[in-house]
Amino acid sequence: MVGFPFFLTKEEDFQVFKGFPIEVTYQDSKKNEQQTHGLLLKRTDNDLQINQKGKTKRIPVEDVIQVRLSTPSG
Repeated sequence: MVGFPFFLTKEEDFQVFKGFPIEVTYQDSKKNEQQTHGLLLKRTDNDLQINQKGKTKRIPVEDVIQVRLSTPSG
C-alpha cells in the first residue's frame, strides 16, 4: 500500500486509481491557485474529469498543478 500523500503523475496512475478520492490543485481563469476534491473519473488529453456529488467537473489539463490521492473525507 502507498503512503500519503501519493501524487498521480503517470497515465497509468490515472487508470489504476479511477474511482478513488483525489485532491486536485489547479489554477483558475484568473490564475489563482484553487483546490477541489472528488472521485477520479478520467484524464484525457484535454481535461481531468472528477465526480463531485454526482456531477462531472472538468478541469483543463494545462491548469492542473498536481493531483494526489486523498482520504474519502478529503
